[in-house]
Amino acid sequence: MTVKQIMQNPTIAGKRVYRGEIIGDAAWEPLISIEDFTRIQRLLSDPSGRVHESGTVTPKSLLSHIAICDCCGHPLRRVLDRPHGDAPRRVRYQCRFRSCYKISIVATPVEEYVVDYVLAWISQPANAALLVGEDDEWVSQSVEAREHLAELETRLQEAIDGCANGDVSLGLLSGIEKKLVPMIEHARHQLALPTVDRASRRRWNGAGMTRLSSS
Repeated sequence: MTVKQIMQNPTIAGKRVYRGEIIGDAAWEPLISIEDFTRIQRLLSDPSGRVHESGTVTPKSLLSHIAICDCCGHPLRRVLDRPHGDAPRRVRYQCRFRSCYKISIVATPVEEYVVDYVLAWISQPANAALLVGEDDEWVSQSVEAREHLAELETRLQEAIDGCANGDVSLGLLSGIEKKLVPMIEHARHQLALPTVDRASRRRWNGAGMTRLSSS
């Protein structure tokens, strides 16, 4: 775990981090390149590397430790309702973080929503291409997106500082935010790993992409 935490820290790639996000280049020399750092994150997030004694991973539910509590930011866990008479026990996703416990949602409808959303997303050829793109191509795009994100966030912060100093009006700041915030969100989405499952990638490279391209 210690080695994993070190390899997930952008500081080894010569980057400064604030509240979990890269905010720019650091003053020290990087131990590895940002390209290698990006590749490592993809390897560490690949679930095919985590196996049980049987050699396979069998998740109990679709979104355990993936769905996030909107109040505290911690992952939701799968829990079973207490039985009430003859009613069947329902599965829920619940925040179990101490002092929170504010989010609890029935699993079935939210899982159906996620499945429908994912199927709609991957039905778009441009999105499906992210799942099967070459590593080097994705790494370069991710690095460019990270640099673009830092530039956009800097521009937004400069506008906020200008407003605080009286150099930028509130109306102008509002217009700048309206333009930059969607661009920042888009850049953040570009940082997402294109695939974290080699088995899924093999399936998409097979019959899946053929069906998509012919439809």
